[in-house]
Amino acid sequence: MFNTPMTRLLSQQDLARLHIRLEVPIHIASLLDQGEALIDDEVFCLESQIAQMSPIDVLVTFGCCLQVLANYMKHDPLMEEMFQTQSNFILDDYAPLWLKAKKARKTPSVPMDWTNHMAEDFEAVGELLGLSLDAVNPSDPAFENIVMILMRNALSYAAHVYKEPEDESVLPPILLAKKSYEDNVIIFPRTRP
Repeated sequence: MFNTPMTRLLSQQDLARLHIRLEVPIHIASLLDQGEALIDDEVFCLESQIAQMSPIDVLVTFGCCLQVLANYMKHDPLMEEMFQTQSNFILDDYAPLWLKAKKARKTPSVPMDWTNHMAEDFEAVGELLGLSLDAVNPSDPAFENIVMILMRNALSYAAHVYKEPEDESVLPPILLAKKSYEDNVIIFPRTRP
């Protein structure tokens, strides 16, 4: 499960710690190893595990799940690489914050100005998972079931965390001036080229 190219900021030990603490990636790997279509109880269990997580927990979980899924995409090297690349982007951006918070026994969180970046990352995961449905091996119904569950949740979280821009007509003039000045700077996630 952990024989994937490492991210730039995480060690193999950190990746293993993430997979174990988040539980969903290991659960998905065991379901994929069975190779059978998921039964209703397995679908419910997976859905409820994801639903009980905070957005940053889910995003880091999806980063780990993409690594697991990439290992099952050997028949499609391009899709495997896309899964791995998206996983690395997510894990490089969010996993260090998650691990640092967990080590300090705090609830993981991200800066408020990252909310829309998170929404974009959820959307990118959902779209990638949707694309992978065309590359699914028809003899692997578990993969298709899992991808559908993850895709549905990724797109749901994208809509959930997205924050509409504030209505500027209700801002006081001093905040409006400050806001227009701050708009001159575009903030990108730290690790993306």
